[in-house]
Amino acid sequence: MKVSTEYIVRTFECDFYGHVNGAVYLQYLEWGRWNFLKQVGVSLVELSQQGFQVVISEIQLKYLSPAFPEEVLVIETELAKLRHTSGKFSQNIFERATKRHILSASVSFVFLKQGRISSIPTWVREKLSSMVLKG
Repeated sequence: MKVSTEYIVRTFECDFYGHVNGAVYLQYLEWGRWNFLKQVGVSLVELSQQGFQVVISEIQLKYLSPAFPEEVLVIETELAKLRHTSGKFSQNIFERATKRHILSASVSFVFLKQGRISSIPTWVREKLSSMVLKG
């Protein structure tokens, strides 16, 4: 299942050249992943209260087109892979009006408990397992 999150580019997120600074896209992607987890019923606050952390272990970005102030972006997030202790998100950002592809990303994550790699909690696995991309 793909979860879409809309976001309006703010002027202070742009650099000297007038487009979104490259580092800001990491925040946009984080917002998309957070919304994905929220939509499927996984609370990062609840995980934290149980002693778990979801930590990014690798991000691969491909910048395709710049984004500009006041454009409405759509951050599409899908769960591409789910393993015993880790997984991978596939994310894409598009400009809403023109469907211009702004960025694609592959984001790997791992679960930690008390600072050590941990199995994904059963209740989280149950919510995520049906969300993994097929094929």
